[in-house]
Amino acid sequence: MADIFLVPQFAIGVNSGLDMTPYPIMSRVNATLGELDAFKAAHPRQQPDCPPEMR
Repeated sequence: MADIFLVPQFAIGVNSGLDMTPYPIMSRVNATLGELDAFKAAHPRQQPDCPPEMR
């Protein structure tokens, strides 16, 4: 269950300009989850109501 919370929180950190290198395990987990089809399909930019300028 932690997986579904890690990815969005990690994205917020990255998008806020935080240096995530002090968190190598979280970085690795985030990268691994990002390769899964379910996480790719669930990404906000993949949703039909995502504004074109955000895609």
